[in-house]
Amino acid sequence: MKYVFHRVGSLNLTKRWSDERIPVVRDWQNEDVQEIQFSTGFKSYQVAVRLACWQDGDSRGRFYTPASGTPVWVDLPPYAVSDPEAFWAHMDSQLPNDAIEWASSCSLPEVSERRIVYCELLRLIPVNSDAQDMISQLIQLEYCRWLKTGSANIVGGNKLGIAPVPDDACTMPGKVPLPRLITAQIDIMLSRKLEQLLNDLFRSSEELELLSPACGAFQLHTAYVVVDALVRGTVWILKDMKRRRGRIRAPWSLSRALTKKRRKFNEA
Repeated sequence: MKYVFHRVGSLNLTKRWSDERIPVVRDWQNEDVQEIQFSTGFKSYQVAVRLACWQDGDSRGRFYTPASGTPVWVDLPPYAVSDPEAFWAHMDSQLPNDAIEWASSCSLPEVSERRIVYCELLRLIPVNSDAQDMISQLIQLEYCRWLKTGSANIVGGNKLGIAPVPDDACTMPGKVPLPRLITAQIDIMLSRKLEQLLNDLFRSSEELELLSPACGAFQLHTAYVVVDALVRGTVWILKDMKRRRGRIRAPWSLSRALTKKRRKFNEA
């Protein structure tokens, strides 16, 4: 089963890659490798990039909307991550600590309403040894979802010659947008990580054993905190864009799974 979160992997910015493989570029314009930093608002990550050759289907820029309300197109160069496997291996090794740090600091507007839930999850890590790995994975799930749905921009000294978006723009005002191929590559890698975390946490609706009435009170409390975090985070599991648009019914959702568990509990 394949999972897509909120937006299809690679965001339809290119036709080069599918979600099933590491997004590797094989056609470069030159051998020059540059180091840049990008951020979605919490922490910056360093990545080595190179100038790729254009291919049919590559997005060559993006729109921004200034105060006038008339969308303006800005061209972006075809820079791409030079070694996505090495980049992701390094970023993946940092994710557990980064996710906990992010959850601890939840002062950003889009996550502030879930601060209480995150604080409770963090409190449970040292006191519920049986659930430590699960809670850590859940926090990583939330953090990766947040990274995936945010707009990344270049920070630091090297801007790759890209001018910042005007200060009166509705999105990313005064920030330097990330080239589209890099955005697509990072999005695919985050999609793969989210799929892995989901498979580790909830392989199917029948395997939500956390909510079993046979478990102890403390485990049950942990389970409901986890569920609360998922519900507040609106983590829905979608198989493809058609299902996302409501054309076909999802095989299962978290809400139906929980309803089924509650019904079994009440009938016991």
